[in-house]
Amino acid sequence: MIIVPGGFGGGGGNGTAPPFGAQRLILIALLMGMACYAVVVGVLLSQQDWVGLAEPGIEILETVSLAVGGAALVGALVLRSVLSGRAEAAAPEQRPLLAFQARLMPVAILEGGVLLSITAWMLNGGLMPYVAVAGVLFAIAILFVPFTDPDAQ
Repeated sequence: MIIVPGGFGGGGGNGTAPPFGAQRLILIALLMGMACYAVVVGVLLSQQDWVGLAEPGIEILETVSLAVGGAALVGALVLRSVLSGRAEAAAPEQRPLLAFQARLMPVAILEGGVLLSITAWMLNGGLMPYVAVAGVLFAIAILFVPFTDPDAQ
């Protein structure tokens, strides 16, 4: 990891956003972390004949997975909308940092829901509802990652 003295862009720690390429890499790293964890849990369960590690299963995790997944989805959508509005209304020198926060924070919230659902899958086994919740949240997280710079002129 490269550490830039004074923050990204030599801003002296004054709240400047990382360059767009670095922002995209940060978001892709979050996506890769979720995907790799799901693969590891899938391989682990396949070696256990798809039986969860908690025997007997923890039934409440089904409800918790659905509730937290739904809350993460709603929270991420609302937060993205609110933060994007603030970024658009901000002064030009503040806009890049606020736009980065509007991209990063909703993906981080979705990541929490994904990781919880995958962990519940690991403990209880069985695909539903855990993998479905994780899959929907992961798909929304992918949609939140910009692959072209929206601020480019």
